[in-house]
Amino acid sequence: MGADGILCLDHPIGGYVRLLGDDPKEEISPEERDRSFLTQSVKKKIAIVVAGPLFNLLLALFIFVGVFMTGVPSLTSEVGEVQPSSAAGQAGMQPGDRIVEIEGKQIKQWEEIRETLQMNGGKELQFVVEREGQRVNLKVTPMLKETQDVLGDSHQLWLIGILPKGTHTIKQYDPLTAAMMGAKRTWEMISLNVTGIFQAHSGEDLV
Repeated sequence: MGADGILCLDHPIGGYVRLLGDDPKEEISPEERDRSFLTQSVKKKIAIVVAGPLFNLLLALFIFVGVFMTGVPSLTSEVGEVQPSSAAGQAGMQPGDRIVEIEGKQIKQWEEIRETLQMNGGKELQFVVEREGQRVNLKVTPMLKETQDVLGDSHQLWLIGILPKGTHTIKQYDPLTAAMMGAKRTWEMISLNVTGIFQAHSGEDLV
């Protein structure tokens, strides 16, 4: 080929870069032999192999940071459904309630509800909800439930039995917060991929 090979497709799905000399059977001209992959030192080979995945991770990080700074849709704390026998149902929470406080902490996003429940475990929590323009105080004790993630793994979480209404707001983050959230999201993607690979090799079903 005479140089590293680059595959370009007529549709934007995948692609690869082929290294010069990565195939021992490949015929390489004498003037290009010093540039071939197999003739490089061990350190250079490691650097070449690592460079590709590392660039992909950095690219993912920059994309996530840019997305968080530009603004991402975020579920509001408005309740869409309350399961009758759940902790929230027993406490008197109703569809249409908007959760504004938990244990004195201001709540605006659905994710904040989830995080607060896990941080406090199973202790009784003081909720403040907004209902028809009025604030209502509720005492809710989360229940420990077993759930499954996207890989089919079981996890125990503290839940109160509510679902979001589905209303969204666009939330923008400052550069520092966006960088931290981008790093966290990139790490989550790495962990998810590594877990999937190990499960595939161990023969576990991915649901």
